[in-house]
Amino acid sequence: MMLVALALALPGCWFFAASEQMNGKAVDAQYKGLDDKSVAIVVFADPATTLEYPNSREEISAFVTAKIQEGMPKVRLLNYKEVIRWQDDTLNWAAVPEKDIAKHFSVDRVIYIELLEYSTREPGSADLLRGRIRTVCKVFEAETPGDTPAWKNDFAVFWPEQMPEDVQHSSDRIVRKRVLDAFSEKLVWCFYDHHELEKTVREKSE
Repeated sequence: MMLVALALALPGCWFFAASEQMNGKAVDAQYKGLDDKSVAIVVFADPATTLEYPNSREEISAFVTAKIQEGMPKVRLLNYKEVIRWQDDTLNWAAVPEKDIAKHFSVDRVIYIELLEYSTREPGSADLLRGRIRTVCKVFEAETPGDTPAWKNDFAVFWPEQMPEDVQHSSDRIVRKRVLDAFSEKLVWCFYDHHELEKTVREKSE
């Protein structure tokens, strides 16, 4: 729950970074169909992931929500808690087609995030921390015929990027927060034109 609260506080923390965006490189959006639309964020995590990280769906959803609110204020987001309640109450919900999920929640778009890996530990080590998020992300348009997503991309995000940190110099919470922040930024930046900030600028604002 602490990480979810941190995600909701992100827009204020990033005020100074946003004001310096013109220092970065201009990047065009990969998909521009979210603006002025109603959107549901749906996260699929397998039982092994939810057993080890019970809040994984909520954390991913909260951080992505915060980034969308920060960069795309015209998007009308369904409260992700409604989606998670529906998932918990619906037997075999993962077999429901994404466009039927859109109809169920009366939204224009579904951002579907399949969580392939979610971890804070370096594989094979109990003493090394490294946040790892691997996903397949898709956007489905409720009004478009067929089952093909309007946009799809795979993401593999790590923090720290270069090498893991010893547990004596960091913590599970810090590593998870940083990798969630990096993943949600990387995903949401695909949806609107922006200026990619230099890392030094980002670090200054945190």
